[in-house]
Amino acid sequence: MMRNPFSRNTALALCAALLLVLFASQARAQAPTQNYRDSLQLRLSEISQQTNLPGFAVGIVNPEGIVYEDGFGYANLEKKTKFTPQTIENIGSVSKTLIGVSIMQLVDAGKLTLETKINDILPFKVVHPRFPHQEITVWQLATHTAGIVDGDQYNQQCYVLLEDFVAGGQRKDEKQYFRRIKKNVERPMRDFLADYLVPKGKHYKKKNFNKYAPGTHYAYTNIGATLAALVVEIVAQEPYSDYTKKHILEPLKMHNSGWKLSEIDKGKEAMLYFKDHLPMPKYTLITYPDGGLLSNCHDMSLYLQKMMNCHAGLNSFLQPSSVSEMMKTQFKAEREQSGIFWDVARNGRIGHTGGDPGIFTIMQFDPETKTGYVFLTNIAGFDDQEMLIDFRKIWKAMAKYGAKIKG
Repeated sequence: MMRNPFSRNTALALCAALLLVLFASQARAQAPTQNYRDSLQLRLSEISQQTNLPGFAVGIVNPEGIVYEDGFGYANLEKKTKFTPQTIENIGSVSKTLIGVSIMQLVDAGKLTLETKINDILPFKVVHPRFPHQEITVWQLATHTAGIVDGDQYNQQCYVLLEDFVAGGQRKDEKQYFRRIKKNVERPMRDFLADYLVPKGKHYKKKNFNKYAPGTHYAYTNIGATLAALVVEIVAQEPYSDYTKKHILEPLKMHNSGWKLSEIDKGKEAMLYFKDHLPMPKYTLITYPDGGLLSNCHDMSLYLQKMMNCHAGLNSFLQPSSVSEMMKTQFKAEREQSGIFWDVARNGRIGHTGGDPGIFTIMQFDPETKTGYVFLTNIAGFDDQEMLIDFRKIWKAMAKYGAKIKG
């Protein structure tokens, strides 16, 4: 089996360790002698000069708005283009939170319920082969408990390169993976899902489903998330990309966010990099709702601040009952706690993480301190110990000063 060196599931384990560092250090933080914002700026500048990250941006928000944002390093190393809060890259699985928001908007509109059986909506039937008489529901998709898993065919087929891949100094596993995916071609999302989930489909296998009955076991799945987005698409009677643009991106003034490269300002786009700072070819995802949103730190900070205020009952973007449902623990697993496509940490913090080729992102807020954090970088380093240390340094700096910065 060819290993995906950019697995989004691997990012979850990494982020759990990082966020533990972030919020454990908040309680121990001592008041600095100078302005908190200046202290954070200085520390992040120091880290930027020492780190192996090409570039990164951070944002800190509270109920009043964005209280700090800045970029460090380079969006493009060759051109020496600065990485800023306006630098655009895909945000990986943080994109899934928009599926959760979309589902709850349709619940608010009376067009869907979390108990809705997906086969009452889908144009093809999805049946767990080991439990054929147990219907899969929207809730199960949204909590990663439907029994669907990401197999080899998902990992090797979901990415489509938009540029030629030239093998050079990349690691062996990176070369193997990109040589494989350069054969992929774009195709409709629903066709890809049907091929993977329906018997006689091109990529269908019994092991695309786990051994547990729907609703009884947590198994993080990108395929399941994309299937939930297809449910949204069918119920809303418009493409998922159009729905989210109309009902999330535009209302929240996320003007530099979109699902296609043609929708963004190419002058603000980051170059993505392999571990050794070799440029990575541009790509897209057939299963784009599970990780393909193109955005920047500024837009994601606007988004997080709005979601925080929804959670606190400070605005009406979503019904209070729907926000509460979306961001509460729906299912407890050994290491994870799932809301409706939002992760709920055991310490009460709420958000999501993202990891894809050439990117790593984290978005999370603390309901107690009413502080939210956004981080984006244009390199992936899930299995790199030095990079993990760099991430921890950045999180510790954000934790030390973040909740103390006021608007």
